[in-house]
Amino acid sequence: MNIIQMMGLIRNDGEKILQNDCIFQLRAFMRGFILAKNTCGNGISEDHKILERIDEVVRKKYNVLPTSMISIEEIMDNFEGGKAYQVYLNIWFSNI
Repeated sequence: MNIIQMMGLIRNDGEKILQNDCIFQLRAFMRGFILAKNTCGNGISEDHKILERIDEVVRKKYNVLPTSMISIEEIMDNFEGGKAYQVYLNIWFSNI
C-alpha cells in the first residue's frame, strides 16, 4: 500500500483507521506510515516525497515560510480550526 491508497481509505472510511476526524491524529498516523516505509526501504520513500510536496502546498496556501518551526497540523488548526481535517483532505486530493 502506498500513501495515496492509504489516504483514499481514510477519506472513504476514516473512522475505521482514526479515532476521530482530527488533523493531529491524521498527521501523526501519516508520519508513522512514512517512518515505517522509510525504515523498511532504502532511504527516503516516494511516499515521503509526496507528503513533503503536500506540506509545501499547505505552507504556500497559508503563507508560512518553509523555515518556520510550525507543523502542518498546527498551521491547519490555526487557520481552519474544527474544519482543519476536512480542509486538509481537500487540499491533499486536489494536489495528488
